[in-house]
Amino acid sequence: MAKKMEMDMLDMEGMSPEKMEGEAALMVAVQGVEDAEQEYYSEAAPMGDFSKSALNSLVAAHNRLLPMFGIEEEYPQFAKDETQFPEEFVKQLMMVQAAVGDAVAGDIVDAEMEFELGDAVRDDRDVSMLAGKLKMLANSRDFRQFLKEGVGEEEDEGMAEMGEMETEETEGEMSEEEMDELMMARM
Repeated sequence: MAKKMEMDMLDMEGMSPEKMEGEAALMVAVQGVEDAEQEYYSEAAPMGDFSKSALNSLVAAHNRLLPMFGIEEEYPQFAKDETQFPEEFVKQLMMVQAAVGDAVAGDIVDAEMEFELGDAVRDDRDVSMLAGKLKMLANSRDFRQFLKEGVGEEEDEGMAEMGEMETEETEGEMSEEEMDELMMARM
């Protein structure tokens, strides 16, 4: 990440000192957000003794859900036993977890479909139970429809936000308050 920041600093040549200062502050803020995000997912990652076969069963069930979220690339199979879920896998599972929570709140799926990560998943038995829930969700027409309707709305909101951000950027320098709002929108 330090190399990327160094390269970004080189790209700032020719900018006004005020704009350079704003860009540097923004890069530091982004780095802070990325560090906090990494810590958040690391803390949420299940730890225990997980066999390759149990993990790959979970990956197979998870990969069946990914297209429902608009993700075409499958999560890769595990090559060996693990003691902690990788950050990217946790991130994707938490995306599913949030959608399940929303679906339960909307009476789309039963509350039994909700799941926790972290300390709730410690061994192959827990991994297998989670894989079973994901398989049931992948087969649920109601959940699929819920995601289809929800993903379309989120994409529309995201595109509108992008348009607003482009307009703000072309209108001149952002105030500190506008920069804070932009950072919050990106999180």
